[in-house]
Amino acid sequence: TNDMLAGSIALDKLSATGTKSSSTFLRGDNSFAEAGGTHVQVAHSRSTSQVGNITFDNIFTSSYSIYYITGFMQGTANGGMYYYLRDASGGALYSDGYNTVLGGARVNSSTDGTFSTGNFGTQTGAQVSMNGDDSSTTSPICFETIVYDPRLTSTSRCHLSTRCTLYGSDNYFYTQLAASRYKNNTVATGIYLYFASGSIKYHDVTIYGISGTGV
Repeated sequence: TNDMLAGSIALDKLSATGTKSSSTFLRGDNSFAEAGGTHVQVAHSRSTSQVGNITFDNIFTSSYSIYYITGFMQGTANGGMYYYLRDASGGALYSDGYNTVLGGARVNSSTDGTFSTGNFGTQTGAQVSMNGDDSSTTSPICFETIVYDPRLTSTSRCHLSTRCTLYGSDNYFYTQLAASRYKNNTVATGIYLYFASGSIKYHDVTIYGISGTGV
């Protein structure tokens, strides 16, 4: 056989199975697979400039049924953090409201305690935090959200769970857990993050699909 020069065989000439992309590698069994770990980044947004909201469209696909969202957001006013889902055309999914429950613990210089709040379906978005502080000297709202099967079309559909920490406008330091459920059966393909009042001063948010979920 003739000697082959280094770099002379293009990827599209290989008979390997799987999908060739920037997020896969060629394994020893001659198949392309996702590189390392269980989290595959599907979207990211970062800005040090003020924005009204953070919108991710067409990121929930059939590739995954569970998504992990993590990041931080600093507000310009003393408002709680919310989100709602979006459909494939960019429309807001909140006409039927969200079931939401939120609770946690808080502490300040003189006392500590617990708190809880909730809503069974009249909110146009799901509340995931108490009021944050707009002071540039305090920390933003830092959060992790898991989105379970956003493309499910049954009426007991997409559930979301969030945990976060923040320094509140009431001078308490909070740790919080929030759970929510959207009651409509429209397929959700995106998510919209915002504050109840004011804008987002700066943010850094990443969304991952969880490998091994979906079809």
